[in-house]
Amino acid sequence: MLPSKPVESAPDYVNSVNPTIAENFHTLRQSLYAAGPIDFTTRELIMIAVFATAGYEMPFKNHAVRLAKAGVPLETARQAVLITFASTTTMVQLAAALSWLDDVYAASAS
Repeated sequence: MLPSKPVESAPDYVNSVNPTIAENFHTLRQSLYAAGPIDFTTRELIMIAVFATAGYEMPFKNHAVRLAKAGVPLETARQAVLITFASTTTMVQLAAALSWLDDVYAASAS
């Protein structure tokens, strides 16, 4: 069961409890990203689609921030979320993820 209040920075919190686990997690993620031919934008679009489906707001927003900073249009990010609808996400999950994108892109514009 998920905590009722999400930890603001899960990696930082885990690092404070066990730095070795946090470092190994980071190394694993870097290895997975470097292990194939998929470009940065596609990887990040996949990640937001996965986190939208799972309903994980904080990691979703972390990857959405990367997309916004890279200049990926909001419409592109929205499509990555929209294509999950009716296959892996419900209307409620879809609306939540789309609102998270609005939050991220609004913050990146200011």
